[in-house]
Amino acid sequence: MAAWIHVGLTSVLHRIKDIEACESHLRQARHGAERAGPAAILEVSLLRARIATDVGNRALANELFATSDALLATRELSRQNALSYRARLVGQRAYHLTEPLAGETANFSYARSLFDELEEGSCAPFACFRRNSGLAYCTWQLGDTAEGVHLAKRAAEYAGDGGLVRFRIMAR
Repeated sequence: MAAWIHVGLTSVLHRIKDIEACESHLRQARHGAERAGPAAILEVSLLRARIATDVGNRALANELFATSDALLATRELSRQNALSYRARLVGQRAYHLTEPLAGETANFSYARSLFDELEEGSCAPFACFRRNSGLAYCTWQLGDTAEGVHLAKRAAEYAGDGGLVRFRIMAR
């Protein structure tokens, strides 16, 4: 469907930081997302939130997080997709805590608690990777290097289990 093509293009454009083009493709993705289904709607919401975060609009990002929470509650997604989208949402929320705006203080303990709430050992390799990767980073930032390394290695294993080569490299 066209919505997914625009989501993909937005993702690529986001990597090269072409925010104006991202916004254009996201508008087009939003128009077709209803027909493409709940996963496409959720993908658009999470991408919009990420871009809002990148441009410093945390208020909009938080609104979009709430929208994403509501979409996840509809249960129209497969279990694996729901777990993976939940992990992405937690990752984006945690980013606000670990990379605060000027004048704010990082809160690695709260960010860690968000990752800790994600299901452990689920059937979704990406969700397990994201959980352990987030826990590893926060644990390391909180001063427990040995446990951070252990969690990073677990994240790499889950990434490998899911064929997520890029994430396996990131976890090392």
